[in-house]
Amino acid sequence: MTLKHYLHLSEASEFLVASKAERMAFLRPLVENRTLVTVYDPPHDAMMMSMLVAAEPADNRIFLDAPVDSPNVQRFLTLAAWHLVAFPDNIRLQMVAAAPQRVDYQSKPTFMLEFPSHMWRVQRREFHRLDVPPSAPVRLHLPWNGERFPFQVRNMSLAGLCIVGEFPAHANVREGQRLDGCDLQFPVGAQTVSITTDLEIRSCQPAAQGTAAATTTGCRFLSPFPPASQKLFQRYLNALECDYLARRRQAR
Repeated sequence: MTLKHYLHLSEASEFLVASKAERMAFLRPLVENRTLVTVYDPPHDAMMMSMLVAAEPADNRIFLDAPVDSPNVQRFLTLAAWHLVAFPDNIRLQMVAAAPQRVDYQSKPTFMLEFPSHMWRVQRREFHRLDVPPSAPVRLHLPWNGERFPFQVRNMSLAGLCIVGEFPAHANVREGQRLDGCDLQFPVGAQTVSITTDLEIRSCQPAAQGTAAATTTGCRFLSPFPPASQKLFQRYLNALECDYLARRRQAR
């Protein structure tokens, strides 16, 4: 990996993982799976490879394996903060952790840093879909001739979603058709967020369950959400992925 794999992301980015609990949920699989982590010094186009050994949010620290053959170790130890990048499950995690120092952890040489103060989660694949749990449903309402037709959202990504429901009679649903002014409603914390969005149908087929007129329809978003809405949408997707990772750990 070279510096081209490092993204200059700000605190205003919609990809920011805001809560410490969410950051820990994304770090835990890195520890369990011994995922490679790249440490960058962006101003000097320098890098070294490591692995996350432990993450201890209660003590506000993380530990990385200390490579013995990297020529950049001494210079990296003089930096105020490290920029870390990992790619678990085709997802980019980029984070900033401060105050690096060399210590022994469980009798092994490691680097200890403060728990990441900033983390960004960026999808590498455009259509990385996350299933919506039935216990917390997400709805899409389609306006049509003065009426609103409800659909259940089965899964979502930054690029689009899959919905199940009945289209209006004589809608002539087909691939490439636009659905303008749809109302997407999803939970973030205790509130329900509503976003108006335009969609394009990419696939449409009879639903496996429900009435004969019900369809399963894949759609893509035609334009980005406003920045404030995009942040809330990213936060919701982060929560979905945290829940997925927790369920996968429990199933092992």
